[in-house]
Amino acid sequence: IARTGSNLIDISNKYASHHASSEDLMMMINLLNPKYYMPVNGEYRHEIANKKAAITAGMKEENILCKLNGEVVYFKNGKLVDDNIKIPTDELLIDGDLTHKNYTDTIVSSENIRGNYAEAFGIDIEKVHPYGVPRTDIFFSEEYKKNIRSTLYKKYPQFKNKKVILFAPTFRGQGQKSAYYDYSLIDFDLIKKNFSKDYVFLVKMHPFIKEMPDIDFENDDFYFDLSSEREINDLLFITDILITDYSSVIFEYSFFNKPVIFYTPDYKDYDGSRGFYYPFSKYTYGDVAKNNKELINSIKKGKVDKKKLKEFFDYFCGACDGKSTERVVKKLITGEKDDNTN
Repeated sequence: IARTGSNLIDISNKYASHHASSEDLMMMINLLNPKYYMPVNGEYRHEIANKKAAITAGMKEENILCKLNGEVVYFKNGKLVDDNIKIPTDELLIDGDLTHKNYTDTIVSSENIRGNYAEAFGIDIEKVHPYGVPRTDIFFSEEYKKNIRSTLYKKYPQFKNKKVILFAPTFRGQGQKSAYYDYSLIDFDLIKKNFSKDYVFLVKMHPFIKEMPDIDFENDDFYFDLSSEREINDLLFITDILITDYSSVIFEYSFFNKPVIFYTPDYKDYDGSRGFYYPFSKYTYGDVAKNNKELINSIKKGKVDKKKLKEFFDYFCGACDGKSTERVVKKLITGEKDDNTN
């Protein structure tokens, strides 16, 4: 339908991803000022949404290229040649072993993990730069914090005057098609019984997970399904306690100096099927709960292990200081270099 030019409205509002938001895309377009722009996010309808963001940012519509798999775009003497050429494609478009090796540069959040990324990507460590992660710059902006809190409280007035628990686990399974979460691991009734007076409980499932817990979200005044909210980082600004497990959200949450609980009743199974790059204990800068009783006690305690949090942040996020975007643009895009930065 999107290919016919129809304007699609997703009334279910269930699409979410870890890709950049429209605001991020428009910011990068304004920074780079490209002549041509080619969205490559998700399905064709997502490319169209990406295209609209580019037009809003001031790009000419004829210079925005929305293509399907196998459609060829090439340039001759700096000028776009669009001959509607197609090549046959299969589901695997790029040899997985070569994908990362083709990077000319990559950025990481800390000097300490440069070697890990070089090894994982199969590239020279000199191509891995500890410039910080641009998306973390918002955590240092008081203006952004004020605006996003105001926006969320306006959208969800039920959250005002309540403490907020955010439940954001990662998926189980081997990928998008098999992704799931075993909701029998968590006693939602027990949590509500203990905390419904002073708290609200936000559920933000991984985008791969389609099945939600058996909760009547529309008529519940304690549980709220926010899985359709695109940016989990925005939700962290109103979160008082994060409950997660093996999710990468722990890196972003480490900027907030607030309690986190690692709820991992299936640790042995997860470690056996997926594993970790570091020992799991190196990631856990908060309570580790193995069952519902321990989870309840950890929520009630609600404390921050400041020493372990600092160790975690310094090791994994030490290059993130609110100026990552500026460094990436200067060092990798405009070409400025100095002797003190890799």
